[in-house]
Amino acid sequence: MQAVRLDACGQERVEQNLFPTLQVQRLRQDLPTRLREKGLPTRSERAGAFDERQRLGHARDRPCAAQRQEHGLGRAKKKIEAVQVNPRIIDKTEAGRYFQLGEIVFFSVSIDEQWSYVGSKQNQHWLWYAIEKHSGKVLAFAFGKRSDEAFAALKQLLSRFRIRWHYTDSWGGHQRHLWDSGHKVGKAGTQDIERKNLDLRTRIKRLQRRTIGFSKSEEIHDKLIGYFINRYMF
Repeated sequence: MQAVRLDACGQERVEQNLFPTLQVQRLRQDLPTRLREKGLPTRSERAGAFDERQRLGHARDRPCAAQRQEHGLGRAKKKIEAVQVNPRIIDKTEAGRYFQLGEIVFFSVSIDEQWSYVGSKQNQHWLWYAIEKHSGKVLAFAFGKRSDEAFAALKQLLSRFRIRWHYTDSWGGHQRHLWDSGHKVGKAGTQDIERKNLDLRTRIKRLQRRTIGFSKSEEIHDKLIGYFINRYMF
């Protein structure tokens, strides 16, 4: 079909009209019939199905977690646990391969503990961790009270590495557990890990001294800080 129109100079111009109004109206009228013949839903049917999905998606009609688990709806959430030992640092197994090549791998570490609490300040929950002095990366970390048991748990995690020197403060538990290995006491060797403590306090609200942001569960507290260390300090 052709259409005659006037241009800016007043002259008639013949244009090819590919979609005239009457033809479009006929296509719209015939479209539902053609869709039904092909087994496809029409526009009104799609709108009705969308409204039904919206209704079922309402909080009152949505099945609860127990019902979804009972009927096998949805997918189970994968639990991700924080890794307490840095997998990117050479452990004793890898160090043995370097030793066969004539290279000996030893580390010097700084060890410190950082105060925090869970629920209330009467329930103190300390972060124990050690960093490698050359790279500044965290080797391992653990949580617990400020006691020999918590430090022993951290020392057990550090046993995977060849450590020549341990730099700590003057807390008595360090001297009781590190007497048989290279141990240096003093602030001169712990300046790097004290600076790391400041980074943790600045970026994690739960480690600040005066804060209203705290966890009520030790599990949530440990996982949140553990995920942060895994992501940014390993």
